[in-house]
Amino acid sequence: MDEKQIEKMIALAAKKLGMTPEQLKETARSGNVDGILSKMDGASAEKVRQVMADKNLTEELKRKFDK
Repeated sequence: MDEKQIEKMIALAAKKLGMTPEQLKETARSGNVDGILSKMDGASAEKVRQVMADKNLTEELKRKFDK
């Protein structure tokens, strides 16, 4: 996934959550996933939890957010 695709994905996710992309990135950086998950429906929140359980994927996403 290239940088443009990631930014589009972040923008779409932020819009669905009623946040700006910057707010979503900052929330993710801070580790406050409860703030994100509380705005999601149960099924989507569970998918995020499953992704976060994958430490390798979590680290890769974190590196991309930190850019």
